[in-house]
Amino acid sequence: MYLTNSPKYIDAIAALYVDAYSKGTSAQYIHPAELKKYISDLLSSGSAILHADVNVLKACLLFTPFSFDVNCPKEISDTFNPANCMYIAEVMVAESFRGQGLGKLLVSEFFKAAHTSNFSDVFIRVWDQNLPALELYKKAGFAEFTTIQQLNSLKKPTLNTVR
Repeated sequence: MYLTNSPKYIDAIAALYVDAYSKGTSAQYIHPAELKKYISDLLSSGSAILHADVNVLKACLLFTPFSFDVNCPKEISDTFNPANCMYIAEVMVAESFRGQGLGKLLVSEFFKAAHTSNFSDVFIRVWDQNLPALELYKKAGFAEFTTIQQLNSLKKPTLNTVR
């Protein structure tokens, strides 16, 4: 596992995103150029925790200051100071490596890496039908805070959770 904000990983992260989110019940579509811009923007303000083995990116967690989230629900901005919050934007595990604890490892590494940061809360969005992710985040100490409808090419309806 390693922490980076280098743009040299954009293509690998984009390929992992497609693998993680273009099949099954989580299937969605985002134009490749939009996806690379999204990842580039995340890396320019935040960081990635990568888990790779022999040039194969198995898993990735992307995080950034919460101000990156332009769709921040009013319930959050009224309750928390977004300047003191982190936002886990994506947790991706390649389909062929799921069930091996990589998601748990990424979240754990995030809290180790972010330990010295100056934030009081962490938010993550998760689709309410993504039961494995919901269970992972619950075990990591996250709790449901609010529900939003986010119907665009990037996400499906989601829950905001806070830890």
